Amino acid sequence: PEDRTPFEEAWLGIRDAAGATLKEDTNWVLLWKWPRITGDQWIAGISRLAEFPDLRWLGGIMVEGPGAARAVNMAIPGVRVYGGPGLNAWNARTVRALSPLFSSITLSPELSLQDLRELVPRTTCNGETPSLGFLVEGNLEVMTSEDRLTGLLPERRGRNRSPQFT
Repeated sequence: PEDRTPFEEAWLGIRDAAGATLKEDTNWVLLWKWPRITGDQWIAGISRLAEFPDLRWLGGIMVEGPGAARAVNMAIPGVRVYGGPGLNAWNARTVRALSPLFSSITLSPELSLQDLRELVPRTTCNGETPSLGFLVEGNLEVMTSEDRLTGLLPERRGRNRSPQFT
């Protein structure tokens, strides 16, 4: 229908693409990773997601900020909310403060193995240790922006841009 938002279209596309696999194999769980920058359409869209009858497919949503986590928790109570590496949780105080919002928190990719060894035991709060994740290998993003920053460069305006920069 024409009244679907980009958020709803994204959800329906994910659901349709994963649906057959999830239906046939009960060992799969769909974890929906939201963009690092969740604009207003994502926050507004989550309230409409609760109206969809097929949330049984949704094992959880990974977000990169506490605001998005609050929005998900308020709109769909009981859904598992995972904290992505964009939270930049690099100390025990941050982990303890964020724990009530998340089912699991991915620790900062900047932490070394020694940092992780020291941090994990310190995250226990009120006798409970939160579920933690960390990146073993991967790329570290330098910057993420909602805007197309290369379009602001004077020498790039009006020229054909490489697809990697658009």
